[in-house]
Amino acid sequence: MKLIEPLRREVLGPLKQVSVAAHFATMPAAEMKLIAPQSTGSTNADGTIAWLLSPAQIQSLNKRLNTSTNVDWISAPRVLTLEE
Repeated sequence: MKLIEPLRREVLGPLKQVSVAAHFATMPAAEMKLIAPQSTGSTNADGTIAWLLSPAQIQSLNKRLNTSTNVDWISAPRVLTLEE
């Protein structure tokens, strides 16, 4: 491995760091209607809603979520990985 990695780096270049974060929260349905992004989300059978948001949409949503007293944060896992 010590011999292969320098060669791989020379041929392919340095690895790129990729960071992924997910935030999970619960809130009453009425609060969700006030806070939720206006873009269409994807809903599964149990009512979980997910969106793909731009950085500006994420900032706006975070501001609304953090100022609400009815939002309970469950988890915010992060994954950091490398890609070629």
